[in-house]
Amino acid sequence: MGRGPSYPYVGLEEAISLAQKMYDYTKRAAAPVDSIITDAWKYSATSSSGIKVLAALKAFGLVEDAAAASGKASLKLTPRSIRILLDDQDTAERREELRKAALSPKWYEYCWKTWGKEMPPSMKSNLLIEHGFVDSTVESFLKDYRKTVAFAGLLDDVIFSENYDSDKESNTGPKVGDWVQYELKGILQMPEARKLVRIEKDDEHGAFGFVEGQNGGIPYKALIKAEPPAAESKPKFQPPNIFVPPVTGHFSPAIVPPSRGETKMETQSFSLAGGLSAQVQWPSNISAEDFEDFEYQLAGLTKIVKRAIRKDAPAEVKSGDEEGS
Repeated sequence: MGRGPSYPYVGLEEAISLAQKMYDYTKRAAAPVDSIITDAWKYSATSSSGIKVLAALKAFGLVEDAAAASGKASLKLTPRSIRILLDDQDTAERREELRKAALSPKWYEYCWKTWGKEMPPSMKSNLLIEHGFVDSTVESFLKDYRKTVAFAGLLDDVIFSENYDSDKESNTGPKVGDWVQYELKGILQMPEARKLVRIEKDDEHGAFGFVEGQNGGIPYKALIKAEPPAAESKPKFQPPNIFVPPVTGHFSPAIVPPSRGETKMETQSFSLAGGLSAQVQWPSNISAEDFEDFEYQLAGLTKIVKRAIRKDAPAEVKSGDEEGS
């Protein structure tokens, strides 16, 4: 059985690593395909892997065919590759090229346009039933896709919604005084509805709502109107154990739901330079699918934390912060 529809053999992060090796080998000049595969990428001339990764780099728009005086099939890096490889990591131009690269492959673009940041479990069945993907490769495809969109920064919007217009949404969204619930990926995160006490907007990260009994801000777009809890009834909903990325900046961490059954929250703390510390929590018992969700959200969170690096920090402190992120 084949692998189904054609999609990149490697994810974007690995493809960029191969583009870097190609740049180290030939810079911006064109070079024969066979020499790139064997000399730059160190694949055997008879291996199919070299051809597959070449197709992946083309799918991401990182390499293109080039004319050569020798008449041999040749390649060169695209302007997109040069921007990604040589530009400062935090420039808007580089981030834009990363995002364009991530969504250049046909099926990556399809998944993003169809499901966007939500990535529901139904993605798998849709690809299998409607589009000819096969059981033996669909999980690998989804794993590479999730890692790619996280690496490209597209999942930053999962947490902060960069283009959010709080004034426009506040006309229809919850208002101060409303009872609200915190909804993430279709799952309610609070045992019962709470009253919205204030809304604040961070210029970099968007708007956040604050509810009674909770110090941390919750992304405003994740808040939904809800019925007030019955005065004498116990909460009917017990949230599952999932990882909720913390809110950075001057806001306190978002809610981490309590454990259920035999599962408890594991905590790993580690020290950073300058006497600081960081902490990660995760459930002691999760499914493979939950781990994949944890993995791609953690990749997005790493990029968010990196933004907290102080621009005026001494070199030795800044280096330590990067290691901690």
